[in-house]
Amino acid sequence: LEDDCLPDASFFTFCEELLEKYEHDHSISMIGATNYQLISNTDKSYYFSVYSHVWGWATWRRTWSLYNYTILDYKKQIIDRNFKTRGERNYWHKIFSNSKIILSLDAWDYQLQFLNFKHNMVSIIPNINLVKNIGLLNGTHTGTEVPDFHFKRRFGNIEKIIHPIYIQRDYEADLYFYENMLSLPEPSFATKVKGFFYKIYQRLFI
Repeated sequence: LEDDCLPDASFFTFCEELLEKYEHDHSISMIGATNYQLISNTDKSYYFSVYSHVWGWATWRRTWSLYNYTILDYKKQIIDRNFKTRGERNYWHKIFSNSKIILSLDAWDYQLQFLNFKHNMVSIIPNINLVKNIGLLNGTHTGTEVPDFHFKRRFGNIEKIIHPIYIQRDYEADLYFYENMLSLPEPSFATKVKGFFYKIYQRLFI
């Protein structure tokens, strides 16, 4: 958890149970707290995704041992085998084809994302958000131009965990995330204004 991420209490029990359940399953890389589906895509407590959302997460030593900060081992086919659409492939090719871009961002989460791509791993995504990012509009890597999508996400808790029967990536949910969070046009003037006033609200009342 980062200092601007406020988790629901059930996030900790969610992680605790799943860390134990999947400890020896090397097809799973991490457990996240963030969900970007505006409508629930499953009747279970979580689903499996190629994406590693890091506003609250847990993992195992076995995953972290695969982490590579420099991403010097990028190959085009690593991206190609993970995505069905040209838009998704082109998006990630552009990011990872030049490791200097990644390093210049002073970020570590792109590298964690690449880990999933390279090792054919999936992340666990809760069926509802278990964390709020209260520093979204004034964080180190964010600003006032936050898409409306962020303000529409569902928050809640997971008290009783209902497990999926199979470990199978939800391609439809991943495509939804790409289309709504990654493949975005330039923020509108209205979005910029909303972000500006929301930032003021945060400073005054949160």
